[in-house]
Amino acid sequence: MSERKKQPQTDNAAKIWTVRLKSYELHDHNGFEITLILSGKLRQMCNGVTKVLKEGDITFLSPNCIHQYSSAGEPADIINLTFPRHFVSDDVWKYADMTKIPLIIHLEGEMLSAFRETLFSILALSQKPMEPLPASTYLKNMIEWLVLKLFSHANDSAAEEDSFSPAIIYIHSHFTQQLTEQEVADLLHYTPTYFSMLFRKKFGVTFKTYLVNLRLDYAAELLETTGLTISTVCEKCGFITPVYFSRAFKKKFGIAPGGYKNKHKRKDCF
Repeated sequence: MSERKKQPQTDNAAKIWTVRLKSYELHDHNGFEITLILSGKLRQMCNGVTKVLKEGDITFLSPNCIHQYSSAGEPADIINLTFPRHFVSDDVWKYADMTKIPLIIHLEGEMLSAFRETLFSILALSQKPMEPLPASTYLKNMIEWLVLKLFSHANDSAAEEDSFSPAIIYIHSHFTQQLTEQEVADLLHYTPTYFSMLFRKKFGVTFKTYLVNLRLDYAAELLETTGLTISTVCEKCGFITPVYFSRAFKKKFGIAPGGYKNKHKRKDCF
């Protein structure tokens, strides 16, 4: 491993710069660091864990996080802020869960715009890149806002993920019934539109696709391990019509339910 360098930082100073970065050597800081990816991609290795950062990602590192940056295929434009602990009051630090560090959050829309605006407002205070920023209440207020918003966003994301647990348990317990998205959304007290957006964001597929895949996997298991007829399997897995079941099964497994059943029967015979 390359020898890390301690980046010099005046005890009482914050520093900020914007740069197009391809790589940066292994190092750590005496203070805290916030980095926003403005465009492009960058590979971050922090304390032995590697993540690829993309446009809209923001990171928060604590003192002595050993990290480096390397190319992820294209240069990244970043804005980077470092600051000492005392720039943030103890009342604010109470909301910062240090177990989440290194913290990486993806920002979009108004939240991304707000972080960009705040960081560039801080940049406007600097005379030269990486020179100590003149200490002021205005500067400290902006840094405190960044810290509060970052950890608030992280806590909201964690709470949002936790809130999905009852929904997933419910789906897996009732997927063979005529389950609707409205029914699961009501369980979480979400509107169907909001639930649909969150579900797709979390799982990468729609609620309907997730539900159908659960039913198809169960159907495959029944066809492999029981002597049930195709129509009975279709009914037990929650499909309304055999035609739709057969079409969906073939699309996922590349073979019709009858062929799948026969194939596994032949395997059992040998």
